Amino acid sequence: MSLPIIYKGADEVINITITDSAGVPITISTLSDVIVSIYQTREQIIQQWSIGNSDLVVVNDAGGIVQANLDRDNTTEIPLKRLYLEVVAELSNSEFESNTQRMIVSDIDLADLKNSVI
Repeated sequence: MSLPIIYKGADEVINITITDSAGVPITISTLSDVIVSIYQTREQIIQQWSIGNSDLVVVNDAGGIVQANLDRDNTTEIPLKRLYLEVVAELSNSEFESNTQRMIVSDIDLADLKNSVI
């Protein structure tokens, strides 16, 4: 199965399903925050969104689906390579010293970045 293509200089709407380790969608309203990062290498984040900053939109609360808008300005000066996602789901949990449990999934293949057809 081939990955989707995102074109340089184009705004993209990205839908992300937040799941637990078994692949079951997590109800977004039960989480204290969701943070989504897009990158080509972990050292350089291209764009980041979070529920706490109100830049992630909840599309389906019970289905665990959130939506992010990849800004065209963030893709114009980067290499034509694969784009990856990191998703951090935070929930309150008193068993952790910080009272917050973080579930992190990295290196999720998102798309290949290509030159625009325009």
